This record gives sequence, C-alpha cells and structure tokens, in this order.
Amino acid sequence: MKMSINKRIKRIFLQHKATYIGMLILIILSTSTFLGLKTASTSIKKNVQDNRIDQSLEDANFYYSKKLSQKEIKEYEKNYNLILEENIYMETEYNKATLRIRQKSEEINKPVLYEGEELKNPNDIMVDRYFFEAQNLSFGDKMIIDETEYTVCGVFVTPDYLSVKKNESDFMCDGTKFGLCMIDKTTFNNIDKKNIKTYYSVIFNENNEEEFRKELGKNGIVLEWTDKDTNSRISTFDGEIESLIMASKIVPLFILVLSSIIMAVVNGRMLKKEYVYIGTLLSMGYTKWEIAKHYMRLPLYLSVTGTVIGGITGIATTRLFSAISSVEYNIPKPVYHFNIMDIAFLIIVPTMLNYFATLISLREGMNLNIVSILKANAGKMKKGRLTKLIPHKKGSFKLRFKLKEITSNLSRSFLMFVGMVAASLFMLAGLSFDNSLEFLFNSNFHQLFGYEYQYVLKEPLYENSTDGEPYMISSFQYRKNEEIFSLSLNGVTRNSKYIKLYDKDKNAIGEDKVVITSAVAKRLNLKKGDIIKIRNNSNLKYYDITIDDICNIQYSDDIYLPIDKLNEMLDIPKNTYIGLYSDEELNINSNKVMNVLTAKDSKAGLETSIAAFKVFLYIMAVVSAIIGVIVVYIVTSMLVEENRKNISMLKVVGYHNKEISKLILNFTSVLVWLGFLVAIPLTNSIIQQFFDSLTSNMYFDFVAKLETLQMIIALAIILLVNYVTLGICKKKVLKVNMAESLKARD
Repeated sequence: MKMSINKRIKRIFLQHKATYIGMLILIILSTSTFLGLKTASTSIKKNVQDNRIDQSLEDANFYYSKKLSQKEIKEYEKNYNLILEENIYMETEYNKATLRIRQKSEEINKPVLYEGEELKNPNDIMVDRYFFEAQNLSFGDKMIIDETEYTVCGVFVTPDYLSVKKNESDFMCDGTKFGLCMIDKTTFNNIDKKNIKTYYSVIFNENNEEEFRKELGKNGIVLEWTDKDTNSRISTFDGEIESLIMASKIVPLFILVLSSIIMAVVNGRMLKKEYVYIGTLLSMGYTKWEIAKHYMRLPLYLSVTGTVIGGITGIATTRLFSAISSVEYNIPKPVYHFNIMDIAFLIIVPTMLNYFATLISLREGMNLNIVSILKANAGKMKKGRLTKLIPHKKGSFKLRFKLKEITSNLSRSFLMFVGMVAASLFMLAGLSFDNSLEFLFNSNFHQLFGYEYQYVLKEPLYENSTDGEPYMISSFQYRKNEEIFSLSLNGVTRNSKYIKLYDKDKNAIGEDKVVITSAVAKRLNLKKGDIIKIRNNSNLKYYDITIDDICNIQYSDDIYLPIDKLNEMLDIPKNTYIGLYSDEELNINSNKVMNVLTAKDSKAGLETSIAAFKVFLYIMAVVSAIIGVIVVYIVTSMLVEENRKNISMLKVVGYHNKEISKLILNFTSVLVWLGFLVAIPLTNSIIQQFFDSLTSNMYFDFVAKLETLQMIIALAIILLVNYVTLGICKKKVLKVNMAESLKARD
C-alpha cells in the first residue's frame, strides 16, 4: 500500500513561500487587470452605442446663412425623408467659465439623465458632469447667470457631446473653463437672448445627403457642415475605446507569460533538488504520472487561487477602471456586462500556461532512470558550454565568479533579463507617453498658436478696419477607399505674422506653397507632389490641389495656402476673410462674431489633457516596481539557495559578510543594465504602435519620444528597486552557516 505524498506540497510551498507568493501576485495583477479593464471598456462601448440609438444621435450638423422657419423645416423633412431639428444656444460667463446654454432637444441628440432629477420646475438647469464636479456644485445649488437665478437639478449626457469641449479643436474638456447646460424651451424663450447662435441637426432615413445639401445650397450658404464621423466630440471616443480594449488583452497576457516563465524556472530548480525524492518514490512503486500529478498540484492551486482572487479584485475594481477609461468623456452611467467568455479565459489561460510550464520542468527528471535519480548529485548543475569557456586564471576572481553565475544557470539569468525588460518597459512606456505629450505641447503648440486671439465671424467680410490679421477657412471633404475625411483649407496672408510653417528639418516653408500638416500626411498617406480631389462643403464643387510641402505640425486637419489663392479657387473676392488673428483683444461688433478662441484657453486645455494622462504614468510606474521587486527577489533567492555551499566556503576562508554579499548579489547588475538597454528600442516600437492605433481615426502624428533625462530617471528607479530588493535578500546570505560547506559535500 502506497503512502499519501500530499503533505510534501505544503513543505515545498513553505520552503519557497516568498517566490510562490510573488507568482501569485503577478497572476492576481494580470487577471484583475484583464477582467476589470476589459469589462469596463467593453461595457462603456456598448452603453455609448446603445445611447446613440436610444437618444437619436445626429448624422450631421450644420450652420446656415439664414434661419429656417418651421414651415421650411417640415418641407425639408417631407421632401427628403429626414429629421431636421433647430438647435438654439447662447453663451455667457459663469465663475470665469464659458457657459453654453441649450434648450432641451426633443427629437435629435436627446439628453439622458446621469444623476439627479430631470427638468421639472421653471428655472431648473442641468449641467454636464465635468462642469458639475469642477465647480463643486450640488443638487439644489443656486446659479446666478446673467442676473437670473437657476436651480441645479441634475447632471445630463447627450450623444453629440461625449467630449464636452467648447471647440472641436480643443484637446480635452475642462469644467473650470467650459460648461454645457440645458434648460427647457419655455425658460429658454424667456431669457435675454444675447449672443444667440443657431445650428441644425439632421438624421437621414435615406441615402440622400447629397441631394439635401444641394437644395440647401440653392437657398442659402452652408457656413459649416460637420458629419458625425468627423466630429471630434463624437468620433475620437471610438478610436480610444478600441485601443483600451486592445490594451486590456495584451498587457495582462504579457504579465501572465512572465509569471509562467517564473513558474517554469522556479519549478525546474526545485525539481532538481527533488531528484532523490522522485527516485525514492519511483522505487516505491509510484508511477511517473502519479508523481507528475503530485508536483503539478501546487502550480494548479496557485493558478486557481490567483485567478479567483484576481477575478474578485477585477469585479471590485471595474468602476475604478471605468473612471480611468472614461476620464475624457461625458458618457452615460455604465451598466457593466461581465462576459462569460472573459471569465472562462480568466480561469483557463493562467492554469494552462502554468500547467505546461511545470510539465516542461518535469520532463527532464521523469526521463532519467531510477539509479541516476537516486545519486546524491543527480540534481547538481553541470557546467554548460558557456561556463567552460570562462578562463580559470585570467581576470579577477570576482569577475570570473559573476560570469560563472550568469552562464551556469541560463534559465535563471533569462528570467532576470526578461523581468528587467518587462519592468523597464512599463516604466519607460509611462515616461514616453508623458514626454510625447509634453513635446507636442512645447514645440507644435507654440509653433501653430503664434497669436493670442482668433476671431471667427458669422459671415465673410471684405474690408478689415482692425489691427487683426485676416484669414479664410473653408471646410472640405476628401474621399479615399469609400471613406470620407474632413479637411480645412486655411488661407493665410502672405508674410503672416502669426502662422509660421516649417518642415521636419525646421526649415521655413515658402509662403506661396500649398502645405499639409504631418498629421494629414500620415492619416491620408500623402506625400509631396500628390494631387488630391476634394469637395467643398458649402458649394459642393470639386477641386484638384497639388501638395507642395508638408509642415511639422503633428495635429489638426489643416491645409495651408495663401488667402488670395484660396479665395480665387472658391471664386470669391480676393480680400474675403472669415476671421482675424491678433495679439490683443479687438474692438469688433459682437453681433458679427461667432466665436473667439484664445491661445490661453487652448494651452490650458492641453495642459489639462496632459495632467489627466499623468495617471497613466503613475500606474505604469507601480506595475514596473511590482514586477521588478518580484523578479529580483525570486532570482536572488534562487541564487543564494544554489550558492549556499560557496557562501559557506567563502566565510570559512575569511571573506567578510559585506564582501560576500557584493560578490553573490551584484552579478544581477549586468542583467539589469542589459534588460534596460533592450527595453529602450522595444518601448519606442510598442508605444509608437499604440499611438498609431489610438489616433488611427484622428489627425494626430504622435511620435514616441524618450529623452535622455527620462531614460536616466527610469534607470535610476529600476536600479533603486533592484538594490532595495537586494538589500532585503542580503539577510539570506548572512544566515548561511559555515557548516554548510561540510554538509553539502558529495
């Protein structure tokens, strides 16, 4: 009758508890990130898609040169089988922020309550979430707007303002600078209508947009037309949420693979020490399969425990991941949908990875015969080819010892190397992300915004009586492979004071040229000399333009050309302009101004965006530190266990504890440096691919950048984590007794 050998599992775990706990942490980290982030991002995506249908998201919106009567709207709806709704809003100031007050929509872009109560009483007002939080408002608070008192009753969401930005060109919503508010039609009709603006939203029930726009062109001028697919308040969400879903799959899998490598290496070393026990069990009549099952139980228990804890943690942190995922967007309150396939993946993949990792470790021991296994030195490491190449007498003893430790156990060295690559990659990725945004702000932003004020007029003017510099902008569409892209042709004065264009080598570009931004060139895959056919959104005419040069502006959909050249192309007077650039505030009749953009607000918006992404940097730094501590601790513990005899002997011959610690522990420094150096190009490649995926539907030419300072900071943190962990492991060296050298004799 065979004895039960299950008690040995507990002994093995207790002997290597720190190592196994480290692996358990990695499994929990990866599984909780997978379930929490993927559930949050997919649920947000589904809720937004459902909201777009339920709340009737517009197909397009447009500003028109004349106000449409209700009779005209009804005629358009009947003749073209569409839904057309007039949107009226006014802008005013509140607590140094611009407030855009809209009347409640009835047919298109209908609001949905996020929190609080619907509009019920006269002078009730609903606000967007960012403004509500930034202004520290509470339900029932009174807001004095233009000497009228309103009561805050709720927070609302509309599908056309997922990103609550004052202007489409803004980088991110900022509740301290801008707020979107809604009141009912009765209240809106009673307010003092200063600075009133009107635009129209449309939903097509047939594929007849072209015919409708031609009809509009016959009766007036379409000043601005924005499709939902080119509206940055709507469309940028889609690209970003897809990138998050992708990241929720790749990053946890990467950490899982790392934990499996650790499992394989640790179990491989543990099993070599167990060869005598394995041989004894085989001689007692246990089959190889029974022994294999015994040694596979611990990895199985770890995997199951890790996935269960990770799954519970993932469910508990879903709201946190949701808050991080939707930091830029005013989305409906999510309803979380936990996918059964994700839960199955959560359980099966970690278990199978660790199962096969342990199986690979078992193969060598199971293939030896009983006599070989029962030898006392069966599990002793044999000298590999690389170790044999190390000269016995050349070089210092310390150098030869370090080289021997690196080459004698390649699996351990590989684990250290991969772990340092992973830790460095996470650290560098966060810094690269942050640095790329800072570069965009410090170089591109200041290059484009040489002015302080940009005035956008309601209609074109011909005589300029101000000190401002006139410009002309006209919106166009470019069709490629059945996909439609929006473009803005920006006509600037010759010898412009405010718009200075440079190529990628920082050479000034001639003022007579047609110039596209690098963002346009990248998204549309264009180059110098290309000829593209574009259609004007106002007159619906087609034009062929030749690209003369590409400027180094990494965002915006602009094509720059001389203002007289653009006006001539549009067949309008050469002195026509639609706006003014200026260093200072201009004295212009407010009835003629549609919008005023300030460089200060735009810079503040970008700074807010960068600050929001700092969270990403902190998360990456924490993950990097966790991986670094676990890997360094496991590798160092293995090193000390394998060198107990050598440590004891060094103590016998008179080496001090400090000298022994340096000799034994510092061999990992080479692998830390090597892992860090490999991680630099790897990080640049991965981050660049992430940027490309993130901005595939946007006019952004993000370039992954790592400055020397960022690399030094990352290296300093990685080395700090390494040496702090080595300091913790130093106690293991000090505990080794001199008698070990006598006990370990073969």
